[in-house]
Amino acid sequence: MKKLIVLISALMIGLSGAFAQNEKVADTTDLIAGDNILSIIRNALPAGWSMRIEQQKIIVERKDSVWVLLENRLNSLVTKMDKEKKEEEIKARGKRTASYVIYLFEEKWSIEKVEDARQNNSKLCNELRALPKKYGVENLRDAELSTKEHSVYAGKTDEEKKNVEGFEKEKFEIEAKIIKLPNYHTTHYSIYFVEESGADDSFHIIFPEDASKQLYHIKMLFLELCGK
Repeated sequence: MKKLIVLISALMIGLSGAFAQNEKVADTTDLIAGDNILSIIRNALPAGWSMRIEQQKIIVERKDSVWVLLENRLNSLVTKMDKEKKEEEIKARGKRTASYVIYLFEEKWSIEKVEDARQNNSKLCNELRALPKKYGVENLRDAELSTKEHSVYAGKTDEEKKNVEGFEKEKFEIEAKIIKLPNYHTTHYSIYFVEESGADDSFHIIFPEDASKQLYHIKMLFLELCGK
């Protein structure tokens, strides 16, 4: 009798787990199906690709893996090889990995929220542009350490170093107030690009090439259907 009770209990636990798993799958499917734009994108995915929801993330992934060779395309001989030789070379020196793109999603922002964030960020960007003059560090820009997107200031005297320190401190405080805007908006969600893998770029060569083309096609679907 005890064995029967134990057996029934184990069976009930197993069924409960199965129902919970099925309910979880149904929930994530409903999130996509309930959003017109996500549903359209999912239905337009290339063969062999799928879309799923995991922990506030939209994951679009290729069923089959790809081969990735880390190499500067500009100087690479691999890009000039025929298809058969190229495949052989990438598989010999590259690594096998998944091909996917991931977006983080949250409740859709209102038009007012987007506009408020843009105005906030515009004000803060103006403050950042005025900082070098405010601290008198315009002439302390280090040409070797600076880039087109990022300026580095370095002082030589104690006073200059103090000014640079004050500049960096306030710059950090202002940047912390900048609001990250969503990349796109679907029917019900605002989404942010997180990461991608398995796409050709300046330093990655992918095999098969079609996988990379498909990934870029998927990203274009989000761009064209979700807008800004």
